[in-house]
Amino acid sequence: MRKENVDWLHELKPDWTPYIYTASSPPEPGYPLRPPGYRGREAITYLSFIIDNYDSLPPYVAFVHAGATQWHNDILGPDTSAILRNIRFDMVDRRGYVNLRCKHDPGCPVGVAPFDPTDIDIRGKDIRAYFVDVYMELFNVPSSEVPHEIGNVCCGQFVVSRQRIRDRPKSDYERMRRWALESSVTHSFGVGWVFEKVWHIIFGMEAKYCPDVEAEHAGKSSSLLERLENLGSTGKRKLMSELKHERARKGKEHEKPMEEIEQGRSKEEDQHKQPEKEEHHEESERSAQRNY
Repeated sequence: MRKENVDWLHELKPDWTPYIYTASSPPEPGYPLRPPGYRGREAITYLSFIIDNYDSLPPYVAFVHAGATQWHNDILGPDTSAILRNIRFDMVDRRGYVNLRCKHDPGCPVGVAPFDPTDIDIRGKDIRAYFVDVYMELFNVPSSEVPHEIGNVCCGQFVVSRQRIRDRPKSDYERMRRWALESSVTHSFGVGWVFEKVWHIIFGMEAKYCPDVEAEHAGKSSSLLERLENLGSTGKRKLMSELKHERARKGKEHEKPMEEIEQGRSKEEDQHKQPEKEEHHEESERSAQRNY
């Protein structure tokens, strides 16, 4: 919390009600919510929110980082609030789970091959070398049910419907949180990286889930009235042009930072291989938001 300005979350009221978890000890005044531990970065907070509120979930839950802007936001600029204000809930109803990012890189078409770690992963004891065992423990399944390839749009911001969350029993989330808190196979950053690779599976999507980028852009922005899937090639080009104008309208100041941050994207993706250097009190909190 000390490193994050979360005023933007409160500005989303009354459409969204923020549930802000802090990693500070003791908690800052006005922010009493804390996860039971700090391993796994935002994953421990997301799981804690679900467990704490399983019986009283709102129709939709947005799981987002505390910072107002994120490098991986690619629709309507880097501001998370712009995406949440324009999200199409009919799309969430149809799919159950919607990632706030559209671009496939990094993560698609394949981000992890559990049964085929590289020699470097094995020698370096990277989490990829243990992914089969990790998956079996997280999902409580035999090795025969571990997918051979996992691919998904990256990063840890998404909207999920109440029904999709409850498609799993509360005990599943409790088991996953125990693994995050107690596993010795990787460090805190590694735990968070694992969950980034499987959130879509947790919430009922196929192991390789890489939706059409153009359809994602059209479906997530409620300011565009036509559905991309109902358009021909000419209509698609026109719709994508409208999206570009919509982004520009939100502020040209967003464009240069987006380009600069995207250039460092691959470095961000590979950081899971580095030993965790932050103590738990240095980790910033992540926020779960709920819609009434």
